Amino acid sequence: MVSDGYRFRFADSALDALMADVPSVFLTGPRGCGKTTTGMRHVDRSVSLDVPGMAAAAQADPDLFLDRQQRPLFIDEWQEAPAVLGAVKRIVDSDPSAGQFLITGSVRSELGSGVWPGTGRLVRVAMAPMSQREILGFSGELSSLFLHRFFMSGELPTEGTELTSVDYVDAATQGGFPEAVRMNSQRVRRAWLESYSEQLLARDIADLGESVDSIRLLQYVEVLSLNTAGVLAQSSLAQMAGISVITSERYDKLLAEVGIVGNLQPWGRNRVSRIEKRPKRFLTDTGVALAAAGIDRDSVMVDGNLLGRVLEGLVFMQLRAEVLAAEVSLRIFHLRTLNGRQEVDFVVEGPGGGILGIEVKASTQVTSRDARHLEWMKREFPREWRAGVVLHAGHDAYRLAEGIWALPIASLWSP
Repeated sequence: MVSDGYRFRFADSALDALMADVPSVFLTGPRGCGKTTTGMRHVDRSVSLDVPGMAAAAQADPDLFLDRQQRPLFIDEWQEAPAVLGAVKRIVDSDPSAGQFLITGSVRSELGSGVWPGTGRLVRVAMAPMSQREILGFSGELSSLFLHRFFMSGELPTEGTELTSVDYVDAATQGGFPEAVRMNSQRVRRAWLESYSEQLLARDIADLGESVDSIRLLQYVEVLSLNTAGVLAQSSLAQMAGISVITSERYDKLLAEVGIVGNLQPWGRNRVSRIEKRPKRFLTDTGVALAAAGIDRDSVMVDGNLLGRVLEGLVFMQLRAEVLAAEVSLRIFHLRTLNGRQEVDFVVEGPGGGILGIEVKASTQVTSRDARHLEWMKREFPREWRAGVVLHAGHDAYRLAEGIWALPIASLWSP
C-alpha cells in the first residue's frame, strides 16, 4: 500500500510495536535501503549527524547534546558521532520509558567496534532492500505474507499468475533499493546500481576503519555476483578473484558488515551425517549483483544456468525480507549432502522447528521428478517436515505429491 508516496515496509510493523514498548530501537540495513525514510515516519523529531556541526556538537558533549533534544528522537548516521550511543545508554539506564530513541546509520558491527554500549539496551530491527510485496503494495499486516501464512495457519497460496520468466528477470535487475525502484529508465537505473556498489564499498568500508584495495574488492564482488546461489570453496572464490584465501575471508566479513552479502548456513548440521558445511552465497540485492557483474536482462535470458541463479537470488530476496521482519521465529538455511545427491535450495525453519522445503526451477512446468529432493527430505525428517514447494517460472499452481506443491514464483508476493 502506498501512502503519500510512501510504500509501507515490513519493518514498519516491528517499529510500531517496539517503539511502544522499549526505550530505544536500532534500525539496521545496507545504505540506501530506506532506513531514514522509514524511521522518520515513526518519530517526528530528528537529528542527522552527517551534518558536520551537528556531529561535532554531539561528539564533544553527547549528554548535553541529547539533553537539549525533545523526545522521542530519531538519530540518523550515528557513526559520525559514536559517543552519542554512550549518552543514549546513560539516559535509558536512568529512565527506561518506552519510545525515546530510534537510531540508524552505518551497519558497522557492534562486535569489536570499541564504541558499542547498546547490548541489552538497543533492540535491533533489520531492514533489507525492498521485496516485491513491498514494491507492489504492502498493507502492513505481516500475517498476510507467504511464510507467515504458512507457519501460522498452514496456508499456501494456490492462485496462478500471468507473469513470465522475463518479468521475473526484470524484477531481479531492478532490485529492491528504493532509489532504483523509482527510476523508470533501465539505463539510468543500471548506472545508479553500478555506482551504488562502488560508493558503498568506498564509504561504508572506510567507516569501518578498514583499508582495502578497492579494485580487488570490486573484483571479488563481481566473482560473488557471478556465483550467486553457489556453494563454493573459499579457495575457489579467491582464485577466481586473484586474491589470497585470507584476503577473501576478510572481504567476506566486510561485505557482510555493509550489508551486501547475506550467506545461508547449512540446515541439518546435527541431523545429516554427510552434509555440506559450506554456506550458500548470495548478494542481498539482485539488482546490485547483476550490475556489479555487468549482466543485463538479455544476457540472463540466453543462459539457462544464469537464469536459474538469478531466479534463486530473487527468491532469496523475498524470503530474507520476510524472515528479518518476522513476528514469529523464522530462520532460513540451505541443505546439500556432500555427494550432491540431495539438495534443497531453501529450508525455512519455523516455530517449534518445523520446516518448509523450497526448490526453485527456471522451467515453466515442473513434475514430480523436480520434487525428488523434497520427497527425500520428507522421508528423512518426518518430525520436522511441514510441506514442500517447488517455485517455478510458469503460470499455474498444482499439487505434485502429498504435502508438496508446484507454485509460481509470484506466489511469494501474491496478496
